[in-house]
Parts: sequence; structure tokens; C-alpha cells
Amino acid sequence: MTSGPGSTWKELRTLAARAAASSSSSVLLVAPPGTPALELAREIHALSPRASAPFVHVDARRERGASPSAALAAARDGTLFVERVEHCDDTAQAELARALFAPRTARVIASLPSAPERLVQPLREDLLYRLNGLALAIPPLRERPQEALELALAVLAKELPGARLGASARQHVLSHGWPGNEREVELLVARAALVCDSDTLEEHHLLAVAPRAELSGPVLTIEARSLREVEELLIRRVLEEQGGNRSKAARVLGLHRATLHLKLRAYGIVSRPD
Repeated sequence: MTSGPGSTWKELRTLAARAAASSSSSVLLVAPPGTPALELAREIHALSPRASAPFVHVDARRERGASPSAALAAARDGTLFVERVEHCDDTAQAELARALFAPRTARVIASLPSAPERLVQPLREDLLYRLNGLALAIPPLRERPQEALELALAVLAKELPGARLGASARQHVLSHGWPGNEREVELLVARAALVCDSDTLEEHHLLAVAPRAELSGPVLTIEARSLREVEELLIRRVLEEQGGNRSKAARVLGLHRATLHLKLRAYGIVSRPD
């Protein structure tokens, strides 16, 4: 299920979540990097009769050695969400396929970053078949510009209460492609709020902190797990490019040097003083 004319993704997502929640079939989410797959999985669980049972989240990128059987046992009669299931190794994929074939009580939801035929890391056919009881595709944010704007406004209200999003910034948010989807919006607006010197955040604030073209691919379309991790990776990369010089890195990042120093301490990043 994807969005179409006359319906917003939020409306369709609610309908899809309710439909998925009413079934006991496995659910496969096709969720491009940066889109809220975990949020949707939690919504399906919360709307289902299993809502009072455990919701177990396994991120296969981090927990390559995790046992699917153990995770299913922990979920009991609740829901197991396996994020980026294609990162499970062969042993784990085989184990999960067997577990899905055998009688069980836990509901399984899994996510992939793209359609199965486009995956760089292939998924076992038997596992794909058993996961694909109901498929839901989250459209990329470039197809949902109004929701990109709503998210930008929400992030700005949190990061810089009382500030407003100026006309030029609104246009930028609506027209930008957002290859990093929701997480890219969160990162960019949060960083722009740090350098905003008025009560109106405009396009030039966004452009001042936007990664350069050569950084946008590996930084904003990486398999980021949180806004904090994206920010840490960006700081480390820029510091490396600037030879560890904090002042230069701060200028590239659009941060005050003192703010960068605090972030270096928070992330445990060691660089030479300058």
C-alpha cells in the first residue's frame, strides 16, 4: 500500500496500521532509510489486540548475532519487529524462516530499505515469502512535501521555541528532495536553529549548515539509527577533513566553537587543540 491521489500518507498510514493490526499475518515494511519504520511498527502493535503484550525491537544492523528464536520468545504473544532484516546473517535468516513456519504466538514485522529485488544484500526467498503476509511501503519524503514542512515546523518549535519558519525556508523545505527523509529534516532544522540569529529561520540558515555535496551521500543517506548518531558521524567526518582543527571544523559545520567543544566532549571525540 502506498500513497495516491486524494490521500495523504498519514491518512493511508492510519488505515494501513489498522488493517495490519486486525490481522495476525506477518508484515513487511518497505521503508527507505530515514523514514519512520519503527514508529509505524509500534503503531501497528498499539492498535492490535496484542497491545498489552511485549513489543520487541531488534535492529539487525546492530545485533547481527541476535537469535530470532530468543527474540520471538521474549515477545511472547506480542510483536517482534526486525528492523533491516536483510542484515541478518545466513544462520539468523534460516532460523527466522523456520520459526515463522512453525506454530508461534508472536506477530512478526520486518523492514527493508527498498523492494526486495533492489537489495544489495539479498534476503532468503523462503524468509521473504513467509514475512510477506502483508506489505506496506512508506513513500519517500520527497513525495510528501507537506509532511516535510510539518516536521520542520515541529522540530523548530522544539529547538527554538517562539521562532517561526520564514517564507524562503518554507519553500526550501517543500522543494528539497530530502534523500535522507525524516531524519535529514530533523538534523538540518535542528542544526539551523543553533545558528539562527533572529526569531525567523530562513533558507540561508538551512544552507549555512547543510553538508556539502560530497558529504550528503555518505552522511545523510547512511543507515543512521538516530539523529544523535548522524550528528556524531558528521562532526567526526568534518574534523577529519579539517585535520582535527576545531575552529575550521566549527566554521564548516556552522557552529559556534564553544558549541562544537561541548559536542566533542559529549561524543568522546578527541581532537588536537588550536
